[in-house]
Amino acid sequence: MVRAVRLLLVAGIGDGQLAVYYLFRSHGSKRKQLHQIQGFDASRRVGDVATAVSLPSRRLLDDGSLAVETVLAGFESGRVAIFKTFFPEDFISESGDKAMTLEEVMEERQRIKSLANGEPVLQAQEPLLLEHYHCDSPVVALFWHQIMGIFSISTNGRVVVADSCGVKTFSIAEACGRNATATSADMSTQLEQLAVAGQRGVHLWQTLSQAKYGVVGTVQEGSDVHPEQNDNFMLVRYMPSGKFLLTLSQDRGDVKLWDAMSLELHCSLRPGESSVDCAFWEPRWETLLIFTASGVTEIELHEQEIHQDEVDLTGPVKSLSQARSFRTTIVGF
Repeated sequence: MVRAVRLLLVAGIGDGQLAVYYLFRSHGSKRKQLHQIQGFDASRRVGDVATAVSLPSRRLLDDGSLAVETVLAGFESGRVAIFKTFFPEDFISESGDKAMTLEEVMEERQRIKSLANGEPVLQAQEPLLLEHYHCDSPVVALFWHQIMGIFSISTNGRVVVADSCGVKTFSIAEACGRNATATSADMSTQLEQLAVAGQRGVHLWQTLSQAKYGVVGTVQEGSDVHPEQNDNFMLVRYMPSGKFLLTLSQDRGDVKLWDAMSLELHCSLRPGESSVDCAFWEPRWETLLIFTASGVTEIELHEQEIHQDEVDLTGPVKSLSQARSFRTTIVGF
């Protein structure tokens, strides 16, 4: 998971540890590099692997224990936790504001020196702020809502919402369809909408009322017998404007853009014929990376408020089978 505002990266390691990286210029370096600044065992030595992480774009609350830089993590066991993280400059300023003994001062100086040299702060205990165990299957996505709290989506399709104290407030069962496995999810704060993707299309829910808004994608009759007839989506993301919903099919690799309000298909692209192994959407550069057995495809999708007759939509589509990297423009309204 990458935070775009101040480039922070969090990676979950197979033994249950979390590693935090930050892009900065260490002492003696001529340019910025990605350095690990923090590392700790988030699984309490039981090997509970982090299956989802989230980096909020701002501090969760204005006061209290959550009024710090944080990272949200969901685990294979269904555990959801909030950990304290930091930026190097914040770590240095906070250290100078508190009264410490001589031994603590020496330890803090050593940590600051290590950070300046690009070395991480390794912690024996997890910097835990909050946790809950309301999910009963591996967590696939996590989101922080300023009003509702933590949204946790599990592989069994259940959405669990807990407040800032970790108390469960409500849940949505089978949020991606009956007997379907959730593969991806995204939240739009502009539309107050949650999108949950799986083998039965993408199901949209209103975050405040928990009412179902609709479904995008094909859901065939008799799909319990022939689930392969459905659109098996492995990725769903809201575009930066909030007007469009981006989906990626796992089986055929189709990239589709849907109108987030009318739920109508806006355009469809097929960059290849191979099934997709994994994919990553970077909203800051409006770029989709698709990883298949035959290579990596890079797709730049740029939103622009122009008239439809000003864009040649046939150009990018024709180039999909000939190039690994291309640019296209989404026609706005």
